[in-house]
Amino acid sequence: MSAPVTASEKIVPVKAPLRYDNFTIALHWAIVLLIAAQWLGAELIDYAPDRAMHKLYWSIHISLGVVFAATVIVHLWWRMTGARKLPNSNEEGWQTATDVMQRTLSWLPLFLALLGIGIVLARGWTLFGVIDIPMMPGGSRALSRQIHEIHEWTAHVVVVLALGHAAAALFHHYVLRDGLLGRMIPGAKDR
Repeated sequence: MSAPVTASEKIVPVKAPLRYDNFTIALHWAIVLLIAAQWLGAELIDYAPDRAMHKLYWSIHISLGVVFAATVIVHLWWRMTGARKLPNSNEEGWQTATDVMQRTLSWLPLFLALLGIGIVLARGWTLFGVIDIPMMPGGSRALSRQIHEIHEWTAHVVVVLALGHAAAALFHHYVLRDGLLGRMIPGAKDR
């Protein structure tokens, strides 16, 4: 027979946090905003009233693309090294789909950003009429157009997946009412 457990020896389970850390949340929403701004900006860029505005819009798009690439890299690094890990909230049948969606939405934006950098390097660019980015050896406008086509399709896929991700979060919040959306709401408290 074992000795009775005293009150000081009782193991009290520690409640796992129910939301991501603030840095993860900030990176997540920064990426959401950058994806929306970049996609919408790229869709509207051809409506620039003149060539000078068109070049300015492209310079802004390229600059935000560099910020986007840096944010995605920091996000990936943080998720692999220091971010708070939360248990999967889905039932077993959906865990694989959730994991695939999370990984795709983590890595596909990096591919998108690298394609954008490839476009600029393949053709060269003068950023804001001041900073000269030279064409890489072997670059050409034709190569730039080919990369641009892949970049554009990848951007559309990222937007569709992000909208699906948002729809799933809203489904959890309004239909399942499981508190999942609270994990990524800035300023929310652990329950």
